[in-house]
Amino acid sequence: MSPELEQKLLDRWPEWFDVHGDPRRTGMTARFRCGDGWFVLIYRLCERLEPLVKELNLTLGANDSFEVLQVKEKFAGLRFYVNHLSDAIAAELDLAQLHSICTCEICGRAGQLRNERFIRTLCDECLATAPPPWLNSFAEKAIVSHFQFRLNGVVIPHILVRPVVTEGGTTHWELLANDEKIGSFVIDDNEHLPDPALPRFVLEVKDLSTPDADWEHMTTGECITLLESAGVIERF
Repeated sequence: MSPELEQKLLDRWPEWFDVHGDPRRTGMTARFRCGDGWFVLIYRLCERLEPLVKELNLTLGANDSFEVLQVKEKFAGLRFYVNHLSDAIAAELDLAQLHSICTCEICGRAGQLRNERFIRTLCDECLATAPPPWLNSFAEKAIVSHFQFRLNGVVIPHILVRPVVTEGGTTHWELLANDEKIGSFVIDDNEHLPDPALPRFVLEVKDLSTPDADWEHMTTGECITLLESAGVIERF
């Protein structure tokens, strides 16, 4: 979504969207991961949620309140994840998701689910012109973020991610260490394999945006999830 439209949502409901929070706690640090065509749908959803959220917050503790954790497109539909649900809020989220699969994600006109070159909800005109969302994803991407990485106690200055492509399509990301002396190699912690003879990598991550942050051990899967929630890479 364009920054201008995002800001309208942030200005109207600043307490709901913590875009500057901890990416390990909220996915909103990646902002609104959908097209401009769903802006009106999301705005109207939030308007309908206002009285329901006010009622819900009365039932929560003093240090707790309603918060939106992630807004994105997935499988051509709107996903709007929150930290607390009531039956009424859940019904509104379901309704918005139903509306999204008949609303063009790009322009907001009437659309339909397309499962041709990609799975998206588009009108006929946008279908003819929209590039596949993964068009720029099939190359290795250098991770540029506020995270630092250490492998078996050695700081790795360059970490890459690349999509794993199988016969059925792109399935997930994998991490690669890129070192000038030893080249590039896939980081696989092998935690799901029982063979102790397999090489084992100990991956640690430090969040440089947090003062006095310490190294945190992570599996490769946990690291990928962290990078996705921080908006560094896109979830398939």
